Amino acid sequence: MTDKKANEVPTPRLPQQDAQTIDQVLQKSWENSKWITLQLNGDAYLTVYNIDGIVIGTNDHLVYFQTDKTVTINIDNIRHAEFKKGSHLY
Repeated sequence: MTDKKANEVPTPRLPQQDAQTIDQVLQKSWENSKWITLQLNGDAYLTVYNIDGIVIGTNDHLVYFQTDKTVTINIDNIRHAEFKKGSHLY
């Protein structure tokens, strides 16, 4: 039996964006119900992971994100935000 972690493919690290760029993407997602991809810093120093969804609200440093469930994300953990491929913003 092989270890599950041995079969996992690491997530490529995207460039760290500035807070203004991340905020603009979050705002457009919320205003237009557009799907975005967020790259979040994980618990380990080099670990990152991606999550796709729509911003449904914010409060202080928290972002409420709708995927197949509602997720609460601390904005300080977001390293990169971009519109999901195939999602056109008009």
